[in-house]
Amino acid sequence: MTTPQRRRSAVRCLMVVPTEAPGWSSELIDGMVSAAAQRSGWSLLLEPSGGISRKIDLLRRSHALRGIVMLPNSATPVRDILALGIPTVTICNPLPGTPCVRPDDHLVGRMAAQHLARFGWRPVMVSEYPTHWQAQRLAGWRAILPGADHAYLPPEHDTLTAWLSRQQGPLAVFAANDVIASRLATASMSARRRLGQDLRILGVDDDLMARACRPALSSIRLPYMELGRQAVHTLAELLHGRSPPSDRIVGTPQLVARGSSDPMATDDATSHAAIGRIRERLTQHPHLPSSDLIEDAGMAQPGLARLWRQTHGRSLSASLKILRCDMALELMRTGSRDLQFLGSHLGFEGEQGLLDALKTCFRLTPRTIRSWMNPASSSPLTHP
Repeated sequence: MTTPQRRRSAVRCLMVVPTEAPGWSSELIDGMVSAAAQRSGWSLLLEPSGGISRKIDLLRRSHALRGIVMLPNSATPVRDILALGIPTVTICNPLPGTPCVRPDDHLVGRMAAQHLARFGWRPVMVSEYPTHWQAQRLAGWRAILPGADHAYLPPEHDTLTAWLSRQQGPLAVFAANDVIASRLATASMSARRRLGQDLRILGVDDDLMARACRPALSSIRLPYMELGRQAVHTLAELLHGRSPPSDRIVGTPQLVARGSSDPMATDDATSHAAIGRIRERLTQHPHLPSSDLIEDAGMAQPGLARLWRQTHGRSLSASLKILRCDMALELMRTGSRDLQFLGSHLGFEGEQGLLDALKTCFRLTPRTIRSWMNPASSSPLTHP
């Protein structure tokens, strides 16, 4: 007579995740589910951050719950959850005495500063409220741009519109996440700013809302899938009596440049190679007419031209004009002060053609440009 084998007890774990962001939150959940599936007997229960407070008493009476993984935000009853005494791992926001798995937010800030600084616009970082991850991104931002501004702003349309309207000159904004970035993009229309021209925006998360803007928002993609997997692995270490690192940095952020910060960026695989050829030829021969560059790269086809206008909100020739103006300002910042030469070198009709283009693209008046060209003056466009 055989003795029945004893059944292993199930490991039931709770995921507390803000599900209002359908892009990155689904990646995070997928990462946790895939990691749990590799462990025998594990099951995960999903609870949105906003609904967990109503179930604290039920969780307190539950003896089946073995662990919790949560990404705490303003709607998460953190103290109540920790008071349950259940082994807990946090994602992105460290809490005292609780292991945390997070991206390299300091690197995110440095990447944002390096990307936006190249345009020469006055750089500003915009956050909604102080959190650990926003503080880390700000520290990275200021490690590259020590004199750059920073503002805490509630992401309300009227507030953001008023703030943008008060800013002088072209602006390069690093938004702490894509929620703030997309709302700034919407407010820019009311503030009479032109996204991708006199307003450059870079967000974080590469969420669905970033790709829905026109032009689409540049963003820094975070490794949410890997964060989810590592959070489950860290919880497993806790449940096996081991001591995981209190602060585990996971993965490498990835910059995804789009039209809100780069006038020639494209997500379209069909035109990506052609745009690369246009950039290369423009760098080598900046005086070539835009029509020749577009024709030679095969981008003059009606379908491609129409797709570009749909995704960028402007024609390809208009995008090239903005890129030439970027090149002109970069040359000015590095010491080129002959406007007649710059205008001819970059394919404009001499000095007046360049001044007209800078006024059209960036609302920079000839007086502003000429005052900037004075060797005794500093650029009014950049930070101190």
